[in-house]
Amino acid sequence: MSSDLTKTKEINYRGGILTFNIPLDWIEEYDENDGGTFYEDSPTSGTLRVKLLTMKSPRKITSDNVEDVLESINEDVIMLPNKNAYKHYSEETTDSGYKIYIFYWSLAQIIEPNNARLVNFSYTVLSDLKNSEFVKNEISFITNEVENANLSSELGSFE
Repeated sequence: MSSDLTKTKEINYRGGILTFNIPLDWIEEYDENDGGTFYEDSPTSGTLRVKLLTMKSPRKITSDNVEDVLESINEDVIMLPNKNAYKHYSEETTDSGYKIYIFYWSLAQIIEPNNARLVNFSYTVLSDLKNSEFVKNEISFITNEVENANLSSELGSFE
């Protein structure tokens, strides 16, 4: 079964530091250490995980430095109109004897004068399902949400 991607709800993650949408029927779970987990209540559902990190630089940084936040990821940087940037990549691995495929989006934001945010989104599915139509549609949906995610321009009390 796959979710109706046209019916969504807004997630105000970490008190609204990050806002994005997920399908209306997805379950939300939050953990102080592991971040947010979102999924459809179905045995073949993929699982979206979100974790937000805030870093402080010893030197002044500007939005021109946003690519530097992503430098350890060996993929092309995608610059967004809001001066944030992200990289998208994937890998296959094994978990508890199951082959899984994980899609990643690492979204970076600069908060001048010397802070940066890194939001890591991951979407995990069974490897056998990675090329299915519903997974392709969900990857497209998540990519759109990453590209349009709203990150607060101020440091929050939850960071």
